[in-house]
Amino acid sequence: MLKILVTAIIPQEALKTVPENFSVDMFKKKRTMNYSEIYEKFKNTRYYAILCTYKDKIDQAILEVAKPDLKVVVTMSKGTDHINISECQKSGIEVYNIQNVTTDAVADYGIALLLIGVRRLDQILKHKHNHETWYYLWNLNGLSLSQATIGIVGLGNIGKAIAQRLTGFKSKILYYSKQRKLDAEQEYGLHFTSFEKLLQESDAIIVCCSLNQETKNLFSLDAFLKMKSSSIFINIARSEVCNQNDLYHALNYKQIGMALLDVTTPEPLPVSHPLNQLENCIIFPHMATNVTDSRINLCNLALQKIYQSALSLIKY
Repeated sequence: MLKILVTAIIPQEALKTVPENFSVDMFKKKRTMNYSEIYEKFKNTRYYAILCTYKDKIDQAILEVAKPDLKVVVTMSKGTDHINISECQKSGIEVYNIQNVTTDAVADYGIALLLIGVRRLDQILKHKHNHETWYYLWNLNGLSLSQATIGIVGLGNIGKAIAQRLTGFKSKILYYSKQRKLDAEQEYGLHFTSFEKLLQESDAIIVCCSLNQETKNLFSLDAFLKMKSSSIFINIARSEVCNQNDLYHALNYKQIGMALLDVTTPEPLPVSHPLNQLENCIIFPHMATNVTDSRINLCNLALQKIYQSALSLIKY
């Protein structure tokens, strides 16, 4: 019997397809496992595979205690920066990430945050019992997306899906990416530009790039100072793409208009954190992929990676 450690609750639908030669040990609390809990699990039990989240740090210490039984690490995320890839390779441990399954869910969510920002829907909810809000013409004026310039940072699958949706709103779309995407430019009418020009001209910026050495702290105070004072900053990528202290400074001193964040460091951000004290900063609990069908498909695909790996080992 091959054991799989799952560090967070996954849909029961995904567990219905578990082959009889596998057993799943799923963490059942309404949070992901912490580091010490994962370490103790590997210390006391032999697991063939671990199905983890982006929050779970799979470092050398974890891998050392998990060897030699651990053969597969699958993360329910596109990013793998929380996994010590080089150590896995040295130890013959296969590593898999999951791509494209949640693209539509994340793109929809990015547009939802954009609409909240440009129409100031957060303020409507805050003042829903204030009748003046409903009658005074100039209260909470928003911005029409058909008249807006939207900047997309990172034109991978999610960035393209966001661009596709924005064409329906008739927005002008700028993008900054590691590589120019001529096919996307032609299909969606995008404008490839420098990072600096995107900062200067965008009414709202949606960040959906991957995290690497080039993008870490890409949004620092220097970047925020180049943005419009009314601009909206939306981060659905990784929190480390943005320097949170600099973001607080930019928001607090009205150097940019507003921020909507799906990611922070740490998660959740303490209630007392300065960003939580700002009216022009809205923080969501990393829920971009929280769509039932996407979650089921994500977990099914992740488990299939483990089953297929086991078959290849048995075969050879």
